[in-house]
Amino acid sequence: MAITALTMAMVASIGGARAVMGGSVNGGRIHGEQIKVEQPTLFQNRDYPVLTDYRAMFAGLFNRMYGMDAARVQRIFPGVKPAQLGLV
Repeated sequence: MAITALTMAMVASIGGARAVMGGSVNGGRIHGEQIKVEQPTLFQNRDYPVLTDYRAMFAGLFNRMYGMDAARVQRIFPGVKPAQLGLV
């Protein structure tokens, strides 16, 4: 199997970065909110803060890629607002 087009984008989220790969991905950059990493912005004075909940990232992808409406997304990720990060 040959991969003809593979693009990767990174999203800072819970537990670190998430990689999103595929031909329709707007890659080559970091998506989502970014902040300057310095002592006052660290979580518990040591960790990079959570800026994008991974559930919101996936909810946005499901909405955009598969046309899932808000009700269907809410059944998968209750209470999560889909993040439209421009990944696809």
